[in-house]
Amino acid sequence: MFDLSHTKLRAGLERVDDLRARAAHHSVLKAVRAHHRERAREAALEAVRAELAEMEARAATAWKAGLGRPRVHRGGLGRAH
Repeated sequence: MFDLSHTKLRAGLERVDDLRARAAHHSVLKAVRAHHRERAREAALEAVRAELAEMEARAATAWKAGLGRPRVHRGGLGRAH
């Protein structure tokens, strides 16, 4: 009787250890996936920021280039005042 209960106790403890190990492994996987999602989100945000900076630079260059040109009034010899 003692051997049977000792065997069951040992099996139960091994099962608890196995469940703890699986839970720890699951927690690590969950943390790694969250980290990867965060890194991907940061990379996407940085790409958007870089594209916005490039667009702003092109707009500023185009605006500055437009300042050096004489203005052309369309629709006749000049504006009526």
